[in-house]
Amino acid sequence: TPVGEPAITVDVGTAVTVNLIDETGTFRGGAIFPGPRLMSQVLNRETAFLPSADLREVPAAALPGRNTIDAIRAGVAAAIQGGVDLLLTGLTVRHPFPWLYITGGAQGRTQRRAA
Repeated sequence: TPVGEPAITVDVGTAVTVNLIDETGTFRGGAIFPGPRLMSQVLNRETAFLPSADLREVPAAALPGRNTIDAIRAGVAAAIQGGVDLLLTGLTVRHPFPWLYITGGAQGRTQRRAA
């Protein structure tokens, strides 16, 4: 990242982390929420009838899900994409036009909008 410019990192793995580094290179905070595998595992483990979807990455799911597994895939994809989008929108209000770095083994093939 060039000196004097903010950056946001998004790491999609077991957990999804979104972090802000300001113009001075100082970490300003971030957010953490479950990644795709954790979301699908919790749905299977904590509900009576939902099957295991075994998601190792953010699914490229089309809406609407036409069966239970596809509905889980669509919901997990929406939760992660929506969560990241909401966080990017909030962080770029105070730090417009940041560099954006997306990494992680579970990022999948989702569509992304530049911040």
